[in-house]
Amino acid sequence: MSIRIPAGLRGAIYKRGKNSFRVQLSLGVKDGKPEIKRETVRGTEQDAMNLLIRRNVEYLDNTIQVTNYQTVRQAYDEWVKHVEKYRTPNTLRFYKQRFEFALLPELGHRRLKDITLGDLQKALAKYPNDQHNKRALSAFLNWSRDMGKLSQKFDFRKLETQSRPAPKKEEDVWSFEQVQKVYAALTFDNFYDIFIALGIECGLRPQEIMGLTWDRIHPDYLVIDQAVKERTPEGYKIGGTKTDEVRLVATTPYLSEKLTQHKANQKVRIIATAGYNRDVNLVVTDAMGNVPDLNYIRKYIRRLAKRAGVHCIPPKNLRSTYISLMGDLGIPIPVIQESVGHATPEMIAKHYLRVFSSSLQQAATLYHERLHGEAAQTN
Repeated sequence: MSIRIPAGLRGAIYKRGKNSFRVQLSLGVKDGKPEIKRETVRGTEQDAMNLLIRRNVEYLDNTIQVTNYQTVRQAYDEWVKHVEKYRTPNTLRFYKQRFEFALLPELGHRRLKDITLGDLQKALAKYPNDQHNKRALSAFLNWSRDMGKLSQKFDFRKLETQSRPAPKKEEDVWSFEQVQKVYAALTFDNFYDIFIALGIECGLRPQEIMGLTWDRIHPDYLVIDQAVKERTPEGYKIGGTKTDEVRLVATTPYLSEKLTQHKANQKVRIIATAGYNRDVNLVVTDAMGNVPDLNYIRKYIRRLAKRAGVHCIPPKNLRSTYISLMGDLGIPIPVIQESVGHATPEMIAKHYLRVFSSSLQQAATLYHERLHGEAAQTN
């Protein structure tokens, strides 16, 4: 039964049962589909009329939100297109893995507007040690709220997982003595030896090393302004660094020497290899001059570590090794942050030239002497 609405008031009220009313307000047409705000009120007819008046005020203020009957799966399909357009391929891959493996099987069929904190906790409980699922849920639901698909705001701090950050151990990195053993095993005839040197001597991220080109290399510093964003069997994509900042990294005399040796060996390889990709000008390549597969580098480091008589670390921990060794030398944290690109853009703009012209070069020289100088040779 329809309730009479006063003149000048938009919408309709329908009596559904005893003390139950449906309040409905048409918001127009979007993409060929009518948009309607619907709500059920339990109470008196005046309660329903008061709600309709409030919705009219929101409509005039342009703050009203359409009633959303999308399922989580339908909203996810929209969100993942947004991620694909505005985020990196690695971020897209991360979110798709989290949702399609763990979250959509539990939540995909539910209406988005009906999801509760309890539902989210139940979905996380299926894989309690995976904290990444919580991060993915947070990104999706915050986007849904920003897009007007969800009115409630969740306090994600109340969602529990069993995952805790792994404690940092000495075995995660190499010591000075272990680095020296690794260096003694390097010949620089292999494609990937220079990858290891760049990681240990400069603290670069693996993606930055693989995106480094020869025109970014100068006599005593490197320009780090790009990184590999994606690599597949079909190709690869090179873009900005993780922070989208440009930084200059001081090099050691050892690294400069090994880069020269590596470049000479690479020129021989280019001449001897038909179809070698010369155009990209990469420092670290596979056999055909393209971006290498990080899994192959990981396997090579495993073999190298065994040959050198040290424990194996993953490629990303070459950067951790650099940071740890610099810290062990007593290099100030702000200097290390500047070198590895952890400082905020504001800090880089404020301190960059002063730090690079004095402390960074001084740190690189001290680092070289500890690894390669006379004191190192007597150990």
